[in-house]
Amino acid sequence: MRRLLILVGILAALGAFVYFYEFRGKEEREKKEEASKKFIQLDADNASRVSLVRPKENPIVFVKNGTQWKMTQPIQTNADSTSVDGLLQSLASATSDRTIEKADLAKYGLKDPSVTVTVEEGTKKQTIRLGEKDFSGSNVYAARENEGNVYLIPDSAYIKATQSVTDFRDKSIFEFNTEGVDRI
Repeated sequence: MRRLLILVGILAALGAFVYFYEFRGKEEREKKEEASKKFIQLDADNASRVSLVRPKENPIVFVKNGTQWKMTQPIQTNADSTSVDGLLQSLASATSDRTIEKADLAKYGLKDPSVTVTVEEGTKKQTIRLGEKDFSGSNVYAARENEGNVYLIPDSAYIKATQSVTDFRDKSIFEFNTEGVDRI
């Protein structure tokens, strides 16, 4: 009888271990693994300032005013918030499946990058460089500021960061509350 109770106790302990480790801990491990693959840790909703610097062009700077983005350079105007938020979301969701440690930045187009993106979230400031696309054309080489590693990330952030100033401008002719309209 005593052996049976010991075996039942061991079986219960083993079952509890499997439950807590495999089932309950699986989500947390997956979240940690996903976060470790993220190119940058960015909360796009909390970004307050974004700048894009491209060779031979004037910098483009956006500042968030409430929920609306304003372009402050090269011209002062309302920005298309959807375009700026799309850029931030593509940066925040960018994951890297390949890392080249201590790489020659010039080899990947990162010594003189196609675009340098700086994002500010309160006191936190992150700068990344986007260089050349890889052989497939669907990924781009990227590097974080003051780091010698090169990462291969999807080109969606590159495509959005290299849009023209016109693409980032608000194209609204005038603003009005659509809920208050009762006749056209």
